[in-house]
Amino acid sequence: MTPPPEPAPPPVWRGLLQAGLWLSALVAPLHAQAPPELTASRQAFSEWLGHAPMSPSAIVARTPIGNGLTIGPASADLPLDGVSARVEVKGDRVVLTDSSGSRTVPASGAVRIGPYLFSSAGPRGRTLLLVFGDTHRPVTASWYAYSSAQIFTVDLRGPATPPRRPRLDADGIEVEALEVGKVTVPLVICNLRFSKVLT
Repeated sequence: MTPPPEPAPPPVWRGLLQAGLWLSALVAPLHAQAPPELTASRQAFSEWLGHAPMSPSAIVARTPIGNGLTIGPASADLPLDGVSARVEVKGDRVVLTDSSGSRTVPASGAVRIGPYLFSSAGPRGRTLLLVFGDTHRPVTASWYAYSSAQIFTVDLRGPATPPRRPRLDADGIEVEALEVGKVTVPLVICNLRFSKVLT
């Protein structure tokens, strides 16, 4: 039985987040009181990181599926107590088979077996199996100090035909992304390109 959809992390455009962190590292922070909405967003992310069922702090394994994985005792490809199953890629689907039958392991959700949630990620041919447990490791999010001097209004200029390119997402997983354009930030002499992950 597939569990109900996991609460999504706070809305963050990963490209903007990563670019913002990169820019913040280039400029000495000017300490100021952060706007309430930013404080609330950071607090929501910290809560998600520490408590969400599929938070990175709860991940148990992230392994390539290849030609198939066995899950179970110490002799299995992926040893997990209380689980006896096999995972394979069949066409466009990741399929988990155990004593109760076969189920699709989605990229946007999860399948539960005992204390574990199983999800999938990555492009076809390099698909990963993600396993999350019930225990969260202590993780503390850290932030750059808020500075109003580092807020810019910019134009996003997109290509006539957006190309698709492989990218690493914030979790280090390879994904296919559609390049939506670039912006010029007056603080530095460079262009930043932004991509939208295809799901």
